[in-house]
Amino acid sequence: FYFKGDASSTKVKRYLKQYEKMGRISPQQKVINVTATNATTRIFQLDSIAETLQIDTYTRYPYVPVQLDPRYKSSPGTDLTAKNGFREYETTQPNVIGIYTLPNDCTPTHFTGDIAIRSLQRLQRQPDPWFLTVSFHHPHPPFVAPFEGHLSKYWENRRNLFVPPSINDPMDNSAYNVITKQLPDYGDPVKVREWMAIYYALIEEIDDNIGRILDALGDDADNTLVIFTSDHGEMLGAHAKRDKNNFYEESSKVPLIMKFPGHIEAGTEVNEMVSHLDLFATMLDYVGASEADHSDGKSLRRFIEGTEYNQDFDEDVVFAEWDYRRPKGKDSTNLDRKIDERPSFLVRKGSWKLMMQKLASSDEYDMMFELESDPFEMSNLFGKYGMAASDSVITKAEHMRCLLLDWMERLDSDAHYFSDSSANYGDGKGDIIEIRDRQKWRQVGFWTSGEPALEFGKLAKRNGGLYIRHEHLYMGTRRNETIKLLSVNILGPDSELFRVDRESLAFGQNDCRSVRVTLASFHEISAGATLDAYLLLELETTASQGTAFEHTFSSFVEIKLLYKGSGLALAGDKHQHYEKPAEDGQGSQTVGDPDIPLPDLTEGGPPSTSFGTTDSHPTTIDDNDSGCGKNSIRSLIFICAFQTITSLYSIIMK
Repeated sequence: FYFKGDASSTKVKRYLKQYEKMGRISPQQKVINVTATNATTRIFQLDSIAETLQIDTYTRYPYVPVQLDPRYKSSPGTDLTAKNGFREYETTQPNVIGIYTLPNDCTPTHFTGDIAIRSLQRLQRQPDPWFLTVSFHHPHPPFVAPFEGHLSKYWENRRNLFVPPSINDPMDNSAYNVITKQLPDYGDPVKVREWMAIYYALIEEIDDNIGRILDALGDDADNTLVIFTSDHGEMLGAHAKRDKNNFYEESSKVPLIMKFPGHIEAGTEVNEMVSHLDLFATMLDYVGASEADHSDGKSLRRFIEGTEYNQDFDEDVVFAEWDYRRPKGKDSTNLDRKIDERPSFLVRKGSWKLMMQKLASSDEYDMMFELESDPFEMSNLFGKYGMAASDSVITKAEHMRCLLLDWMERLDSDAHYFSDSSANYGDGKGDIIEIRDRQKWRQVGFWTSGEPALEFGKLAKRNGGLYIRHEHLYMGTRRNETIKLLSVNILGPDSELFRVDRESLAFGQNDCRSVRVTLASFHEISAGATLDAYLLLELETTASQGTAFEHTFSSFVEIKLLYKGSGLALAGDKHQHYEKPAEDGQGSQTVGDPDIPLPDLTEGGPPSTSFGTTDSHPTTIDDNDSGCGKNSIRSLIFICAFQTITSLYSIIMK
């Protein structure tokens, strides 16, 4: 009964039917005639709720709608169908919003917690290591919660719940304005707060049940890795929107919490950008099975333990992709949506977010936000303002576009996901070419990601006492020109702490290239210490002016490097360009001391291309040790609460 392999909603219905047989649910509680039950008396005394009962499409039990529910004023038991006058987007689960008439122990979340505990106990009775996945349906819609318990306190205080200012966003420079126009009620703070109260109650109910599961671990708690996350967030009224399906923070940013006593120190906070793509690799790493990892992700253990950052590429950036088009019937060329219905790619680095369309030719808006100054994403710096954007904004966008191109090239694989147009049902020339050529903001010439700063994050600590951090300096041009990097010199009193992996490269229009810059020291650099160094790049540019004329000139670009303590920001003035015509014989001159030695990172420590392990013993599974020694892992629990918004959980691993 408990472990039957059926769908989540079917399990819930089986549980409820069993409760009926046991007498824990009376037949009267399924009746939608208000006068037939006393179970709803308390609910109907509340203000602003419907005066009738409707059927929850998930459990098939009654609930009382709130104002955002399309059946708020419908007669009892009205089906949520087109024949009853509901529009297509009003007939789906997100439209079921209200107060559940059954008690707290008759909810999908309680049943999931119950099945998880029974599964856990069964696994603990056998000697082998085990893995348990727990998937809570809520706070995914339908949004239906019992009043007694968590909802009562949120409902009674709903007028104090925070509604983001973006609920009033006019969306006149947004690529996501269509659905907002269809659902105007989601711009009503009063109605949204009722929905919020229910949503928050559903999340707190999950907290309770996770607590039940962790308590049930007993002696296994010390050798069990627990991971909690969510598949996506919920707009919850932000930008007057509901659901997911977009790249706004409320939809795309989710919680990630990990617990592994003795291996992950409580309170450890990882501030680097991370992705769900990395979770599979992380699990295999902690159970000692990394050799079986053939995924596209990379273990987060290096961030948790602070042993490696940006070894081969910039890792402090995340990407997301959206393409929800589906064929209508058997004709694969007849799709239900346009490819540029909404942005298809998201790049997030630091406080900057770039959202881009898939096709170079699309006239639909791209979107660019700076979250430190615009945390609610109400000021798109591109869209209709793309051609007037400042140099600093465009430089950030070019950098992030190049990071996206690098990511697509790494993940392209033999299947050519990003280089073959067949991955887009034949639309375009393949994502890599389309993103490379897309230009919906002002065109600039040479740019680098070192303006106004090449920011270094937390230093990694290797065995042998080496403190090290790699960052990648990107450069490119959007003009019809070819640029050669002829040399890179590292100058200044603290130049010996820095080195680069290359001193020459070349690129043309729409291309991007990078130089890895390394900061390394065998002495810990304390917060507040000041380092003084800068890079000097020697460039040769050949600019095409028409078909018959080319102009070649040389220049030097200075990027000052300044260490700013714990933030590790290598900041500096804007680039300084010193143009010298190549034909005068001085285009390749060296500025500064060409004999400054680069630091030898191998002396007294491991090679720069190999990171040592931490001081802790490796995490392994020993099939012959049923008792599981101090440094072995007995079990792993993966918990997912669908559609959970990040603001309710801090992104902290502990």
